[in-house]
Amino acid sequence: ARMWRAPATALLILGLGIWGAGQRLNDIDPGNHALVTRPDVRAAAWIRDNTPADSRFLINSFFAFGGGAVVGSDGGWWLPLLTGRSTTVPPLSYANELEPQSDLSQRVYEVGMAVANYAPGDPAFLALLREEGITHVYLGQRQGGVNYRGDRIIQPEELMASGHYDLIYHQDLVRIFAVNFEGVDF
Repeated sequence: ARMWRAPATALLILGLGIWGAGQRLNDIDPGNHALVTRPDVRAAAWIRDNTPADSRFLINSFFAFGGGAVVGSDGGWWLPLLTGRSTTVPPLSYANELEPQSDLSQRVYEVGMAVANYAPGDPAFLALLREEGITHVYLGQRQGGVNYRGDRIIQPEELMASGHYDLIYHQDLVRIFAVNFEGVDF
């Protein structure tokens, strides 16, 4: 009987683990929490083929973890991985893994605050975009709403109304704008 006690216990634990994992599958809801969709993947391929390698994208984001970090809120957050292009919000580890002398966290925070507080056509906002080297704006299929229900995301109508953003891609709900600094007094 002793010889079978350890294997029986292991099988019981394994069985309970498999049963519990099956129960947790109902917790997964990719429809509400997936950042990247098929339209985002198609847009990423377009970006790779049609934008310069040094392009930098402003993406939808929000303040998370008690305001301690800025995180992406649609497929734009995955552009560095999918396209090799830079975005205004790097992978989340930036908030914890930077060298002490790095100002990246502060710059990410400042861009996030500017999106929250300025209209896209405001000269101060455009000056910040130019200073940060932002050349494009990416609005993903999920429209900045993944895990975020706040009221301040980048709206395509505001971009188009400002006259400083040229729509260069529009498929499904994904939109890509080129930033146009013409006529702005810096």
